[in-house]
Amino acid sequence: MRFLLISIIAIHGLIHLMGFTKAFGFAAVNQIKQSISRPVGLLWLLCAILFIAAAVFFFLGKQQWWMLAGLGVILSQIVIALSWSDAKEGTLFNLIILVPLVLAFINAQPSSYRNIYQAEVRKALKPSNEMPVVTEEDLELLPDPVQKYLRYTGAVGKPKVRNFRARFTGTMKTKKDGNWLAIASRQYDFFDDPARMFFIESSMFGLPFDGLQQYDSFPLPVNRGRRKCRHAHGDVLGASWIRGAVLDPFAGFDDNRLTRRDIPLLAGLRPAFGTRHSCDADLGCA
Repeated sequence: MRFLLISIIAIHGLIHLMGFTKAFGFAAVNQIKQSISRPVGLLWLLCAILFIAAAVFFFLGKQQWWMLAGLGVILSQIVIALSWSDAKEGTLFNLIILVPLVLAFINAQPSSYRNIYQAEVRKALKPSNEMPVVTEEDLELLPDPVQKYLRYTGAVGKPKVRNFRARFTGTMKTKKDGNWLAIASRQYDFFDDPARMFFIESSMFGLPFDGLQQYDSFPLPVNRGRRKCRHAHGDVLGASWIRGAVLDPFAGFDDNRLTRRDIPLLAGLRPAFGTRHSCDADLGCA
């Protein structure tokens, strides 16, 4: 769908070159019967440049693409109105481009989930001071399988870290018999001041949507309590606020063995007890 939209924007831009060609008489343009003045012809050229530039920006993943496309849609509709009998079909292209353009505009606002996620992560990231190393005493209160896992991975004797970042790609369903949706997510977990930010991106019916989960606090094994969670899906659909019960990261562990369902929990435990940190190109080091 992304490449289809890029193609539509680029083709729409190239079509505007017909108006420019007609105005300056570079070639016969039989599709346009009405005469076009040279000043208006330059507007047709400007529309072509804006749409083609927007397609390139979109292809490169530049969030500013919607600004170019938005100005292009406005100017395009003006020149179409001036040659309505010949160019009215171009309005359909402008309407098609307008839908993702509006969504991109919403995502660019400070209140969008993407920008909330980035702002909260920046606020939670702290300069990395020297951290104490993991000791055997730190592992004493953990279940035996977790202790074995952390010793096996070499966490003991390494410095603890304040936070970690994880990226996931996969599929999900919104209902049991629904279609699989491709997803991409980013997550930051913080341990000194417990918090978790989880941002997910996907699309449905060809339209992009995203979601945000933010846990302001979550209990560690010796600090049981209640969690406060902001949970929202779809910028256009609005957000919901929920409060949940205890989030116990060890509730699912068997006393004697590890199972496949435990792997996501272990992925978060090992950084909490000592691994190297990484850097995010947008947000800095974790």
